[in-house]
Amino acid sequence: MSEQLHRILNNGDSHLPLQLTDTFKRVLGLDHEDTLHCMSATTLNLSTQNRHDEAIEMGKLLVEQRNKVLGSEHPDTLESIHDLGTQYMAQERWDEAEQQLRPSLKGLKQVHGQASAFTIQCARNLACVLQKQGHFDDGVELLRATMGDCRSLCGDEHVATIASSKFLALMLADGGRVQDAETLLKELLEICSRVRGQDDAWTRGIAENLAACQKNGSPPP
Repeated sequence: MSEQLHRILNNGDSHLPLQLTDTFKRVLGLDHEDTLHCMSATTLNLSTQNRHDEAIEMGKLLVEQRNKVLGSEHPDTLESIHDLGTQYMAQERWDEAEQQLRPSLKGLKQVHGQASAFTIQCARNLACVLQKQGHFDDGVELLRATMGDCRSLCGDEHVATIASSKFLALMLADGGRVQDAETLLKELLEICSRVRGQDDAWTRGIAENLAACQKNGSPPP
């Protein structure tokens, strides 16, 4: 997307992305790169306005077009599939969310790697969906596997391992396995304090999670 178009889409006007998308569809066609970027911005814009039904319809069209133009394994296509899954999550449509997040996670692992921030976030979202569907243990195992992948590829002290471990700890606490969550958070706090320092955002955040877990049994996300 051109720098000029990027500035236009981020100028703060909540109605502009939808207007631009309609114009680009008419003038450039659905397959044009700028039209697809506008559709992506419009989907996010609709979501922030809690217009989730419209965001889902736009997201479905975006996935269809990016599949057609870029292919199913292109990073932009995978991002669109993931984003559509999160739209379904916002409406608590868990089965439909899972249908989007599973192939997205598989593709993101292949394209970005198992320890990328986007892959880890997708795994977290899918784990949350599984928990909401009543499959807590499956969600835990997914995050545990993600943590294991990050640890094997990057080591215990890498931010990918820290992030995936924290997400696992939060899910354990939310599911009532508070002792397991505390144990993992204490390990993370020791690593972050030693490697990143007491004033680092990760260190402070994990310390807050641990304190909340010890006080209330379930730390905030």
